[in-house]
Amino acid sequence: MASLISVSTQSAVVPCKREDIEQTLHERMAIIGPYLEALEKVKSSFKPSSSDRQTFDVLYRLVQMTEISQIKHAERVSDFHLRRAPLILAELEGQR
Repeated sequence: MASLISVSTQSAVVPCKREDIEQTLHERMAIIGPYLEALEKVKSSFKPSSSDRQTFDVLYRLVQMTEISQIKHAERVSDFHLRRAPLILAELEGQR
């Protein structure tokens, strides 16, 4: 028997199955997991009392809280800029 969990939205409380929530969390971690791992690697290079480390803690939480659609959009924009960078540099070199 599937257990139900109430999830609050802006307008109402919607009952959700635990399996649905677990699947959503699994999908979410599949997308943001590499970014969280990268943040952890960088964070570990700072001393525990460092303000930079605390900044990375906040950034880690922000990534966790970001909607998946926004993360996917940011990935697409980053990919676009990375693909365009060599073309832009070539154009600039051609103008010299």
